[in-house]
Amino acid sequence: NLGYDIPFKLLFENPTIKLLCKGIEKIKGNKDLIESRVTAVSKEGEKIPLSYAQRRIWFMEKLFPNIPLYNIPLAFTIQGHLDMTSFMKAFFLLVKKHAVLRTKFFDNDNSEPYQVVIGDIKIKSNLHLIRNLRHNEKVNLFQIEGMIGVSQSCFLKVDYVDLRSFSREKWEQELGKRLHISSHEIINISDDPLVQASLYHLEEDKYVLSIKIHHIIFDAGSSPLFLNDLGLFYNLYLKKEETPDLTLPVQYSDFILWQHKLLTGEYLIKKLDFWREFIGDGSSYFSLSLDKTRPSQLDFSGKEHCFKVDKQLALKVRKLAQKNNLSVYILL
Repeated sequence: NLGYDIPFKLLFENPTIKLLCKGIEKIKGNKDLIESRVTAVSKEGEKIPLSYAQRRIWFMEKLFPNIPLYNIPLAFTIQGHLDMTSFMKAFFLLVKKHAVLRTKFFDNDNSEPYQVVIGDIKIKSNLHLIRNLRHNEKVNLFQIEGMIGVSQSCFLKVDYVDLRSFSREKWEQELGKRLHISSHEIINISDDPLVQASLYHLEEDKYVLSIKIHHIIFDAGSSPLFLNDLGLFYNLYLKKEETPDLTLPVQYSDFILWQHKLLTGEYLIKKLDFWREFIGDGSSYFSLSLDKTRPSQLDFSGKEHCFKVDKQLALKVRKLAQKNNLSVYILL
């Protein structure tokens, strides 16, 4: 709200609110002000450029077109009776509230990529199909669509799989296999729904909801908000309570337009000049010694390895980071 463009290192040099205030006071004389408030200026149906983060993702998708590099897979257990109608309507309100979930991306070879937020959306329900569904079959439960020009486009789809005829050991194996396959399936930014979900019915009152979302509209910070709103809307419909106002002060498209307006003119030139000087001609690069030969073709496969660090060692690591003006993350 102050509107000052402060150096990022100021946050590390002043790790408390009191110190940060003093640090800001010292640089106030520079008067390097920026337009700090994002305001609601975007309109549904208009062409909007990609944010700079989205452009990076779009570029990597072009560079590695057949690798699910930016799939974000999530899976959650649902215990208890699930009302399918309320479940479906909750997803509809979720997409209605968050415009980024009903955004269509366009990628023409002769022009810059752009996106359009669709305002008029509807549910295509297939709930009746699950009554006569055979076990282990998959059917589309519902999808949320909208019109773009004269063509229909799907933003979100939810499939249903009934595994109740399987024993616990068998459905655990089947579920694991299906989740693995789903997480590795390619999402085409321009053609496919960017939110894809499957509801696995495991036991009478037990489900697993698997959701796969493309990173161009979602990140780790989006997950709690996504789930909280989905649960809130489900309970509203279940209890037949009044739907709240879904209008948000700003949407992601408003941030994009603010970002593009900000990064122009002198402000942009100043930032670019810094990095041109810092990087130079790019002829030299920092090379870490590797314990294995780098493959000729990247496949982006990897694993997580979790371990605990004892309290004394953790304290030494933090002190070493502070001594060298580093975050613990960067030090590790």
